[in-house]
Amino acid sequence: MPLVEPPGRNQAFGGLYGSFARGRTGGGVAGVVISGTPLAPEVMQRVAADFAAPTTGFIAVSEPAAESARNLEARFFTVRQEIGACGYVTIALATALADLGVWSGRGDGYRIVAPGGAYDLAFGEPDGGSPRPVRLAVTVLGHEAGVDAGLVQQLTGLELHGDYRPEIVSTGLRHLVVPVADASALRACVPHRPAAEELGRAFGVDTIGLISLDGGTRIHLRDLCAPIGDLEEPASGTTCAAVADYLDRHGWPPATASGGKRVYVITQGDELGRPSLISAEAPAGDRVVSIAGSARPILTGELHI
Repeated sequence: MPLVEPPGRNQAFGGLYGSFARGRTGGGVAGVVISGTPLAPEVMQRVAADFAAPTTGFIAVSEPAAESARNLEARFFTVRQEIGACGYVTIALATALADLGVWSGRGDGYRIVAPGGAYDLAFGEPDGGSPRPVRLAVTVLGHEAGVDAGLVQQLTGLELHGDYRPEIVSTGLRHLVVPVADASALRACVPHRPAAEELGRAFGVDTIGLISLDGGTRIHLRDLCAPIGDLEEPASGTTCAAVADYLDRHGWPPATASGGKRVYVITQGDELGRPSLISAEAPAGDRVVSIAGSARPILTGELHI
């Protein structure tokens, strides 16, 4: 059953969804707006600021909303600016489209196209009262080595892993992936916005993904997004895709290898009180990383613009 009727031409559905939650109160809080007509960029920016979520995604659905409209365009705004992509909000948008009955919420063949690229989606079968599982395909566009590790260490205040150097990985956003030497130091780290913004300027990146590689089966991520929005976010889809690509290229073993799938299990958000869990398959030959997760509605209703 949809939560509400699909929006008409002069209406908009608005909501907050929790994506990739590890528990009822975890995950990243995603703003979601589904409107009957396209909104002007300045309106989307204002709504994103009103929502005050780290990132809000916008989709316009033509009336009538047909199930055949499986390819939809999206735009993403932080409270500060428009960005090209956002994985955890894409998961929330897909869930909202299924909740509204715009998409059936079954099977694959769905696509959301954003300025940063096209993202294919598939729905799994809900398990009891659990949220509907969603798979998001993120294409890795490339990577850049040769990052100044000394500057990274200076600005983060963290000792870097001796066997792995930082790299920039592009997924529609540009992520600086930084392996750190000490997992406990990463968890205890108190990030500072000026340093994170300087890292963004120095390397032309949108986020700084700090990861611990302490030999365990899980990878822990802290994603600093100060260059584009919040200082730190508790759940990240495209950053986790960048991390999976990085780990696979450098031979880091996945957490599981069942059914022919090699999967990295990434935890995030503990330091913010919003624990998250993201499953990222090792990339296929075309560098597509499949991200698995779900989103649940926190607050939904009619949006007055």
